[in-house]
Amino acid sequence: MLELSVILYMTFVGMSINLLFICSRFSKRKTIFIFFITTIVMIMSLIILWDILGTNYLIKIYTLVIHIPSILICTYISRYRGWKLIFQILSAVSFCMIIQHIAGLTYYLTNENILALIVSYFVSTITIFLFIIYYIKPILLKVLLYLNHGWFFMCIVMAIYYITIIYLIPTYAGIELNSTILKPVISLIMIGFYTLIMFLFTSTLREIETKNNLNILEIQTSALQSRINTIKTTEKMIEMERHDLRHRLKTLENLIINKKYDVAIEFINSSQERIDKCDTVSWCKPPILDAVFSSYFEEAKLNNINVDAKIILSQELNINESELAIVIANALENAINACLKLPINQRKIKCKVIEKPTIMLEILNTCCEDVNFDDNSLPISNKNGHGIGVQSIIYFCNKYNAIYKFECKNGWFSVQIIM
Repeated sequence: MLELSVILYMTFVGMSINLLFICSRFSKRKTIFIFFITTIVMIMSLIILWDILGTNYLIKIYTLVIHIPSILICTYISRYRGWKLIFQILSAVSFCMIIQHIAGLTYYLTNENILALIVSYFVSTITIFLFIIYYIKPILLKVLLYLNHGWFFMCIVMAIYYITIIYLIPTYAGIELNSTILKPVISLIMIGFYTLIMFLFTSTLREIETKNNLNILEIQTSALQSRINTIKTTEKMIEMERHDLRHRLKTLENLIINKKYDVAIEFINSSQERIDKCDTVSWCKPPILDAVFSSYFEEAKLNNINVDAKIILSQELNINESELAIVIANALENAINACLKLPINQRKIKCKVIEKPTIMLEILNTCCEDVNFDDNSLPISNKNGHGIGVQSIIYFCNKYNAIYKFECKNGWFSVQIIM
């Protein structure tokens, strides 16, 4: 009965750790529901098989009964595929094994004390869960988004650990001396390997963060410089108009004296048009965002791209303005590049941004029909260096728990973000 209790408990713990590691493509509620139902079905199946086959045979077929279905469920739920998904699954299995090995070693060293076994399971489980939630998962979420190479090697090492622990040393830790010693020792080596992986991940993220900060600074500098140049140009135009004002008034006076009212009205309208050209367009109140919009809309105008924009943003935002500026800059840059592939009369960009009831952003652009999407409905590009902007947008959305959607329909490509 003790063996069955351990099997059922570790099944529940294993599925829970899978839930922590897998980056789901569904909502949190739906993901938890799927894992909950699957876990219940697995536990019921184990109880039935134990009643029919007995403990020893159940232990032999456990990996087939539990691991294969759990892999299928994780594959269905995960937003990632390939080696990234395998890494998440093997990570969950590894930490589940570590919990069992700690408890098994404690049970053996305390002369099969049941209370010590229960306490060991409880303490090690809580410790592992907290470690995953507060340390590993935040790092892994970022790395999965940015890192596209090296997963194969890490998976091979973890797969060797899995095969060794499950098949080469099949007995549970805590039952026999060899398995009780060898499995914790191998798990300790695995912990060292995983620590090295986390160190490499942290270093990679630190480098990525540095590049992102440089990108933010570059975009801010470029946008603000563009805004300054626009303001200087406007100031020169206003100065010229001020200089010519007395001449214009004198001309207008002569037209009125000579009762050439139609010509006077036409002269006033012409002067008004010149003054209107001196106005500086302000797209929104936040200065960095205003500078970004002005810079990219001006670039679009220079490339004969028609821009239709409606932006309503107050001075104070509940998110980092610079990070939002990066998202908008990447989206607009991608939109402009897509439009440049089209004839001039088909180049259009629509931009809508509001902040109430929540910040919502939609950028649409006309595009070719050959936009490709991956299994996660994310646009992909085969060109080297492309796709970084999309990754930056997704990273921002994951950080602020925002909903995002990329879509290509009826000749329009759209990016939608809801905070």
